[in-house]
Amino acid sequence: MTFIKDEKKVDTEVDRAPVQSKLDRVILSERRFQIWYKLVKDGLCQRQVADKLKISRQAVHKHVDALEALGVIKPIDDNANPKFYKSTNIIPATTWKNGKIDNSVLSKNAKKPKRRVGKPIKTVRDKKTGRFKGKKKPHGEDHHRDYDTLISKNGKRIPVLRMHSISYSCSLLSEPAKKVPWKKVGAPNGMEQFVYRHKFSNKKTEIDSLKSINVTFLRKVTKKSDDIVIYMPEKYLLEHELDIAQNVLEQYIWDARKWFQRKFKAYLGMPIQYRDMEIAREITDPGVKQVLKSEGMVKVDTATGHAVADESKKGYPEREFTTVEAVKADLHMPDRVLQLEKMMQIMMESQQRLTENMEKMLDAQTKFFESMGVAKQWDKMKEKEGIDRSIT
Repeated sequence: MTFIKDEKKVDTEVDRAPVQSKLDRVILSERRFQIWYKLVKDGLCQRQVADKLKISRQAVHKHVDALEALGVIKPIDDNANPKFYKSTNIIPATTWKNGKIDNSVLSKNAKKPKRRVGKPIKTVRDKKTGRFKGKKKPHGEDHHRDYDTLISKNGKRIPVLRMHSISYSCSLLSEPAKKVPWKKVGAPNGMEQFVYRHKFSNKKTEIDSLKSINVTFLRKVTKKSDDIVIYMPEKYLLEHELDIAQNVLEQYIWDARKWFQRKFKAYLGMPIQYRDMEIAREITDPGVKQVLKSEGMVKVDTATGHAVADESKKGYPEREFTTVEAVKADLHMPDRVLQLEKMMQIMMESQQRLTENMEKMLDAQTKFFESMGVAKQWDKMKEKEGIDRSIT
């Protein structure tokens, strides 16, 4: 069996159309599928995989980075050395036809995963004694996704999406029996606002960034109302993670409400959606950027929710959607247009073949009727000749 090496050229063109990110399956090259199998099924580390497949460790490391960014594998322990991996909810697959042309790469601008290990000891001098002492540097960071993380699949970008603004409001029906460590923050006239944050965890989810989140409780007090708004933090996700993430974050809302009541001996009303969920996608189309520069904001209402295009807080031009269905429709719009054009072309070719077949049938029918006319004349002639013989 022969293998084709992945091209070294990375995707630096940000204005290409997005590619559909499949929910449960991703096609890999033959080599990348082999590496996935050795890592997950055989339980090998990168060094052992390189020895088994007889390729360089640098090549294995490059493929593992791409597999991890695509969400196919995840490390069992980030602090381990060597590091071992396990599978995720995404199923890798390969075929001889599709496997050869796969080229899933990370852009040179992408933020790659960093291991959370202690940095080398830094030597510093004590000012009082003059002696040297060691001081550890801070730990590294986990794999963080944002708009700088560009993942390319077969020459097309897989966009990273920002899910935010998920919040629910609960009426405070009874004053907490235990003191809540509120922190007062600014508020409009006639209102007082207090903030409290707490960390929650969910070890069952497959999305690493949602296994632990900081939930914000905002108490809004006026003369007529006393409410607590539960805010979810913004998260950067891939398309196949959206449906799972929405359910997980909404479950965090209920868990946070239940925890607050039990922790501080308070009673909260049923959660009511305070603000619509928004899923933002970075705008790379130069034409849309020019419109936003002149108009400031563009809003479009659709059957599945409304979409807004404007500048984000970080200065990125974004297109925001209120439902997962709407953002998926926007992501696959170029592919759907191409598919529609292809279907129209197939229909036109079929219509043309049908017209040609109808013309051939009409010609054959005409010839048949003409031949039938000659046959009738021949029968009349034979009949006439038989009558003449009988007479004679």
